[in-house]
Amino acid sequence: MHRGNACRSRTRLQKSVDSQQYDLQQPIVDELREGLSSAYRQLRELLTTFRLKIESGGLQGALALVISKLNERSDLTIQLHYKLSNIPLSPTEEIHLLQIIREASQNAVNHSKGSTVDIVLQQKDNQSIELLVEDNGIGIPPNAERNNHYGLAIISERSRHLNGQVDIEPRQQGGTRVRFSFKPNFLLD
Repeated sequence: MHRGNACRSRTRLQKSVDSQQYDLQQPIVDELREGLSSAYRQLRELLTTFRLKIESGGLQGALALVISKLNERSDLTIQLHYKLSNIPLSPTEEIHLLQIIREASQNAVNHSKGSTVDIVLQQKDNQSIELLVEDNGIGIPPNAERNNHYGLAIISERSRHLNGQVDIEPRQQGGTRVRFSFKPNFLLD
């Protein structure tokens, strides 16, 4: 859970106690519980990410392993189209990219009700890196980020760490598209 959301939830919980409106507490407790679960999941993913980086030989290998595991646990067909070559990404950039891809893919698995997820990672116009994660599911609901969709908040937060631009939108042909682009450090020189 984002720290700001936790503080707001804690404040709402305290107000319900102070005003003895105990019937308002369960949704707040549920929200805090979901946020805590999300934080633990993120921590486990970070620990896994560090192991993946060491064992699999870089970003492409780590992504292939993540996709393989998602394919094993899901009925969706998840495909990776890795189109980066000779791109010297920093370890921080690789970890944030890996986590954005992991979170966007997991969201598609959990919420899309689709049959396919396509992940494209490529260099765009020699100026930036572009990531597309697209599913053919039911699409994203309006105001999803405001409705306790912590995965979307995680994606947005990680994109800010890379000074990137993220757009999460419904696809015209159905499903959802997560488009993320950023200028890696080696292009900033």
